[in-house]
Amino acid sequence: MTLQAESEASEITAITARYRPRGPGRISVYAYPEFTPGRSVTASFAIKTGDAAYFPPGTDFDIHFELADSAGNVLETAPQTVEYLDPKYKWKHVTRGALTAVYYNFADDQAGRLLDAAAARLPELARMTGAPDRANFKAVLYRTVSEATSSFPRVSETATDRLFFAGFAQPEYGLFVLGSPDTGTFIHELTHLLMDAAVTSPLAPPVPAWLNEGLAVWAEGAGIETLNARIRSAASSGRLLRVRSMGTIPGTGPGISLFYPQAGAFVGYLHERFGPDGLASLLRRINEGRRVQDAAQDAWGVSMDDVENDWRQSLGANPLPTPSPTPRPAATPPDAAASPRTTPAPPGSTRPTPAPVATPAPPPVPADSRTANGARTALYIALAVVAGAAALAVILRARRRPPGR
Repeated sequence: MTLQAESEASEITAITARYRPRGPGRISVYAYPEFTPGRSVTASFAIKTGDAAYFPPGTDFDIHFELADSAGNVLETAPQTVEYLDPKYKWKHVTRGALTAVYYNFADDQAGRLLDAAAARLPELARMTGAPDRANFKAVLYRTVSEATSSFPRVSETATDRLFFAGFAQPEYGLFVLGSPDTGTFIHELTHLLMDAAVTSPLAPPVPAWLNEGLAVWAEGAGIETLNARIRSAASSGRLLRVRSMGTIPGTGPGISLFYPQAGAFVGYLHERFGPDGLASLLRRINEGRRVQDAAQDAWGVSMDDVENDWRQSLGANPLPTPSPTPRPAATPPDAAASPRTTPAPPGSTRPTPAPVATPAPPPVPADSRTANGARTALYIALAVVAGAAALAVILRARRRPPGR
């Protein structure tokens, strides 16, 4: 970032830059640009965007400067907004209602079609998640996964070298980043942002990965029959994962390749059985602070374990043993009623920042297992990283101002 400033009377002796990335709960950060004091100065500073200071491409920064001269006069500039994007590419913007796509080297009508398809699904997805319809979302689209990878968070050298991830969603900034986007992956990422917008309470437990990822997979539009076909072999051979164990994404390739289609098929079954309002009801209770098992019982009047066994039966898989109910605690003796008790500390009032969830790029699909619409089993989610340096040029003339005004 570069600032050019002139003072008509006294030397400019101090410059402070203050910037704040847009997003819920984001705070301002101070920086001290390098410059040589004088009546005419050029000052510059850089916003760190990697490692611990990671920001996704597409992040909007509100920036202003405070200048002081040797006579004690102070000038504060008006805020300006800079959108952080990789300067190697010539970016374009197109907006459809609440959705904006930022892209390069795409035909304008291609980006428009992606937005039109997503905008058409937005009311349905908002109803399923219970997300507010007033939120605005941004998609940063790279032409290929290899070009997008430099903008992703550094997960590991191997993941980067092998182009393992195809996209990341960053709910904290209301945006997602994709390489080689298509309609399905675009809607998948948008679903993650809607899910995060629906579950905002600091009391809410983390949404289990099977629900978060499963809803996004189902939203891609492959259809319940296609999703079931992808896991039918695992169902018949007893290899289905237990839903209780799907709170996080597996760390191995075979586990990942089963996790995503199974999560999508299970959420598709929930949608068919309880409808879109049933899923929204589940998320609403999670947002109130209930664990998913308790939320399901309250929302649907049936336990999650029974629902899972009904689903397994529909696929011809063996049922799972239902956990025994937890015994009631013994009554408190009368003489213990007055004894002091420890009270757990209340949860913090600030909602923790969602951890990035990386999604692997889809493996090649055998010809005999492709679907008519080319839908893929893999998912695209989680976070995003900045890819290049943004530039800001502010030219101002700092006139003298008496101290205290």
